[in-house]
This record gives sequence, C-alpha cells and structure tokens, in this order.
Amino acid sequence: MTREQAAALRSAAQAAAAQGPVRYQAPYDFMLSPSNGMGAMGPPWSHLTAYDLNTGEIKWRVPDGGTAGIGADVGAHFPRGAPLVTAGGLVFVATAQDRQLRAYDRADGKVLWSYTLPGGSEGIPATYELGGRQYLAVPVAAGAGLFAPRLDPAPSLPPLERAYVVFALPRR
Repeated sequence: MTREQAAALRSAAQAAAAQGPVRYQAPYDFMLSPSNGMGAMGPPWSHLTAYDLNTGEIKWRVPDGGTAGIGADVGAHFPRGAPLVTAGGLVFVATAQDRQLRAYDRADGKVLWSYTLPGGSEGIPATYELGGRQYLAVPVAAGAGLFAPRLDPAPSLPPLERAYVVFALPRR
C-alpha cells in the first residue's frame, strides 16, 4: 500500500468516526474452515497443564482429550469445560467432541480411566458426598460441542442424550 492510499484510508476512517460510533462486524467463525469447521492451526488444539505453584515450572502437559474423527490425543477442538481436581489426586475432565470423561493422575497426567458419555459435556464436573460416599456428577448436553468439526464420514458415537451422569467413586 502506498502512503497516499494509507492516508486516504485514514481520512475515510476519521470521517466515519466523526459521524458517531463505528460498528465493526466479524462472524464468530471467521477463522474456521468453511468445509470442515476446523481451525487454522493444527493439533494439539488444547492441553491440560499442571504447574508447580512454588517454582512456576510446568510439571506435566498432556493433550486435553481428542476430537472424534481426527484422533484420541490431539486435544479437544475449542474445549469449553474445566477440570475438577480431587483431594485423592485425580483430575476429572470431560470433552464434548469425543464425548469422553477422563480421570488423570494429578502427579503425572496419565489417563487412569475414561468413560464414553451419552453426549458432549462442556460443563464443569462437580463432586459431593452423600452417606459417606463421594460422587462425581457430569453435565451432558452439548452435542459435539461449540465449533464442532464437520467431518465425513461421521464417527460412530452412541446416540446423543441430555443428562447428568453421576458416578460413585471407589471407597478408600
């Protein structure tokens, strides 16, 4: 762009601003591929990262789930849930696009257990105690998640349901 072109654009912008507020619009998905809904950057798309809060160093980092149709350890594409850490050393995280709830070892980030949910979860797991037993509740209602990729052929997943899935944790 030449200096004259830049000056003309600046002048036009100043004239528009002098007339009142200028509203700029961009679609929410402007950075996603129109053919498959995937972002411009490749995997891993998300990580779980554990920090040593005394030193600020990273203790471990693992991909945060997977994306159905792409892979199990590529990280969820636009995850919106959050982890729940228990006093017993477990980190529970549910990801919408692969419909998985995982229990990670807080010490090293290894997956200790996983469960296929009846739908995607973009919520935060909750834990509670009842009658001396600890329970874990997971909200399930997000389909394949916000900004889910549009891949063909569609991966084979169980039918979609909306529910709270509750697990009784093993007694210590």
